[in-house]
Amino acid sequence: MNQFRLVSQLPINMEEQLQEFFYFHPSQHVYQSKIRKTIQAYGKPVLVKTGNYISIQVEGKSYKQQSFFLLKSEPDANKLLGVFIFLRMEERLVLAHLAAKFKGEEIELTQVIREILLKTFNKNIPEIVEIAYLSIKIRTKLLLEN
Repeated sequence: MNQFRLVSQLPINMEEQLQEFFYFHPSQHVYQSKIRKTIQAYGKPVLVKTGNYISIQVEGKSYKQQSFFLLKSEPDANKLLGVFIFLRMEERLVLAHLAAKFKGEEIELTQVIREILLKTFNKNIPEIVEIAYLSIKIRTKLLLEN
């Protein structure tokens, strides 16, 4: 995944790109009913500005949460390829909201989740990752074996 990088916040000058990418994603209509159900279950994603940076979080919930942005590395350093909002719930990690554009890129969702697990959770990796929009659960052991 060297041609990509994961960050937890974006420079404020990427706000318009983030809004367009996340809230007006071209594939959104395919998942519209699942998006509504996910918002009802886990909460609505909102932009959060902190100084010269912007992030995205689930509004009004007390879950431990972490957002990640997948960016293409040089020369398109500010090309947004993915937005991922994770919620920690007991022994599972829920990928509650996501928007991604991997078409034409050499990357898969499972690769991104694996990188996030390895970089963020170290030894405290949850047993299950649930992807809300896809209604699937993955044992993290399987993700980490590759």
